[in-house]
Order: sequence, then C-alpha cells, then structure tokens
Amino acid sequence: MRQFKQEIQVLSQLRHPNILQYYGSEIVSQLSRTSACPSSTGIHNLTHQNFNMSIHTQVEDQLNVYLEYAHHGSIDKYIKERLGTLTESVVRTFTYDIVTGLASLHVNNSIHG
Repeated sequence: MRQFKQEIQVLSQLRHPNILQYYGSEIVSQLSRTSACPSSTGIHNLTHQNFNMSIHTQVEDQLNVYLEYAHHGSIDKYIKERLGTLTESVVRTFTYDIVTGLASLHVNNSIHG
C-alpha cells in the first residue's frame, strides 16, 4: 500500500498535456463472504450428515484511482485497429508525445532513470 501511496503522490503533482491527469483516489473496504449450502439431498431430508455450513468473512480493500479519460484510447488499441501497421508520421507523433511527457517528468524531478 505504501508504494501505491507514493505513486498517487507523484500522479497528483503531474501537469502536462501528454500525461493523463489524476483526479483522485479512494480505498473501499468490501466485505467478502462465502458459505456452503446444504447438500443436494433436498431441504426435507436435512441431517447432520448431509448438511455442511461454513461461513468465511473477510474484509478486502480495493484501491480506486481516477485518471483522465483517454478519449483516443491507448497506443495498443490504435495499433490493433490498424492491424499492426503504422505510418512513419504516426510513429513520429506518438514518439514525440511520449518523449515530451517523459522529459517533463525528468525536468520536474518526478522520476529518475
């Protein structure tokens, strides 16, 4: 959880057109419960031999992170839609956008490589 909190701290400070904007996060605790039902011998024939009941309860934390919606989708989606073929111009655009976002992270001391 500590690593997630550090990641969220970095995300919350990033401001660049080529980096998805962080909008917030929350930890949601969910109660997970499993139980075994009576055996298939029928409800009318319940005895201690054919009825097993076990209840297991566990609290599971779920971390939700809310980021800007990438309305054009991912690069992976773009490539799959074009059956793996990209023009040089598209590769240049993607590369430029990625490198300028990465340079912004480096200049602002957000990451170190």
